[in-house]
Amino acid sequence: MTDSYHIIDGQVVPFRGGRKCNDTGAWRDATPLELQLQEQLAESKHVIAAQAAEIEALQAEIERLAEAVRGWWEEHRPIGWTEDQHRSCPHVNLATDAEKALVTALLRYQEEDHENTARAALSKETNHD
Repeated sequence: MTDSYHIIDGQVVPFRGGRKCNDTGAWRDATPLELQLQEQLAESKHVIAAQAAEIEALQAEIERLAEAVRGWWEEHRPIGWTEDQHRSCPHVNLATDAEKALVTALLRYQEEDHENTARAALSKETNHD
């Protein structure tokens, strides 16, 4: 029984148990549609790989930006305040409203990220049980 078929050099080759079938009588020429689909699949894999690399680069950029914002916040937060104190009283006088909005946005992002991380961990634990 054949598990799968692969197109190799224009031939449809059956695979059984993960191994190429050596019976060349079972091989056949690939149809134009099969060749076209193989080409489209290769193109799609290339696009997916390029998009994955782009996503990875964007995630690295986001992390660099978040680190810069965290650094700015640590330099400008009230002296002696912890992050929890700052979150509980966000009405801190900053130089401009834009800076306050930046800090508020970063804190919301961190809270959402922590919630999503906790949900993912809980989900993994419940799926393994």
